[in-house]
Amino acid sequence: AIEDTVQEQLKSLLAGGTVPDDQFALLQKRKLASMVTIKSLKVQPGAQFSNFGQKAQADLTHEMIVKGTWSEAVFKPVNVAAGGVAPTGGALHPLMKVRS
Repeated sequence: AIEDTVQEQLKSLLAGGTVPDDQFALLQKRKLASMVTIKSLKVQPGAQFSNFGQKAQADLTHEMIVKGTWSEAVFKPVNVAAGGVAPTGGALHPLMKVRS
């Protein structure tokens, strides 16, 4: 009976087993096997999945409060730590107006 070691090695690789590095190098040389990296990506619905396609509201209006639509509305995030607009310098002294 003839034993085909190459066929046994290929079957073990196909089943998820391993082959010694030197034997695998020979299989690669004969182009019977190759090293392949498989990358996969798992996609799941996140927290904003139900709000997809709805336009986010910037402000809470009187109309929203009266109708009660504010409870289902999606709002844009507010940056409370923002510095705001710097105040202007004020009015010119009357004598400074004459100078310029």
